[in-house]
Amino acid sequence: MLLKELRYVLAVHEHNSFTKAANSLFISQPALSKYIKGLENDMGIKLFEKRGNRFRLTYAGQTYLDAAHAMMNIFDKMEQDLLTNNPSRTLLKIGTTTFRGSYIFPKILPKYLELHPESEIMLFEEPAERLEKLLVEGTIDLIIVKLPLAMPNIAYVPLFEEHILLALPKTHIHANKSVKKSGCKYPWIDMKYFHDDLFVLLKPGQRTRQISDNLLEKANIVPKRVISTNNIETAVRLASTIGVSFIPELFAIGNFDSSPPLFFCIGEPITTSTFVLAYRRNGYLTRYAKDFHNLVVEYFQSTIDE
Repeated sequence: MLLKELRYVLAVHEHNSFTKAANSLFISQPALSKYIKGLENDMGIKLFEKRGNRFRLTYAGQTYLDAAHAMMNIFDKMEQDLLTNNPSRTLLKIGTTTFRGSYIFPKILPKYLELHPESEIMLFEEPAERLEKLLVEGTIDLIIVKLPLAMPNIAYVPLFEEHILLALPKTHIHANKSVKKSGCKYPWIDMKYFHDDLFVLLKPGQRTRQISDNLLEKANIVPKRVISTNNIETAVRLASTIGVSFIPELFAIGNFDSSPPLFFCIGEPITTSTFVLAYRRNGYLTRYAKDFHNLVVEYFQSTIDE
């Protein structure tokens, strides 16, 4: 009996709904329904029956569930014994992009180490495409990156939405052309004013550069002059003096040595990016990785609720 099938049946029972169970497992509802149907056909029994809008266990399903709980307990004990006798299994390997890590890790890791003071941690701060490759190879347990993902066989849970902002000097000739717009705490400005500007762009291969290129294409802008950099903080500082740049909202809240640039929402609809916590689809997560996963989700959910 596969561990995956145990988890799938337990999830349907817990949520009394294939849709909610699928969401908790980070798979589609049709895929879960197909899997359970195939399992029932293989065993020649019905595990669930529909009553109203809910799914209830049949007698055979209850028997299966009791065995599933027992087997999961055995698996959990085996995992704990392996961890106890193999200290290297306490290693947590997590990754995010270089500058994002300096903001995220100090907020999450203290709570994780309170829970697992014995754990060792290896941080990977790399470009998003490199992180995806390391994740799929099994080098990293979890990564925090923004969509879209480039590689297959990666599952994820959404964490938060972030505005992509246009940054420009306070002295810019069009700085006063903004308007208020619902859904953004920054003023909104039309991209049509910036056809002739010097753009400070991140180098190709970075997610923010992909978004920047899409925004320029939608606005029918082909920059006449471009400064390319790998460093988002360099882009922010240059945008305060000589150029126009696309900046993730997080970096609009930083410390500035001199006068910061002005920040504006852009796009119709307003441009945002989605950050996710990603892991290998159908891959195995240690107890340490699972606990870090839960802490990250809880942390970002609490910041959204605030």
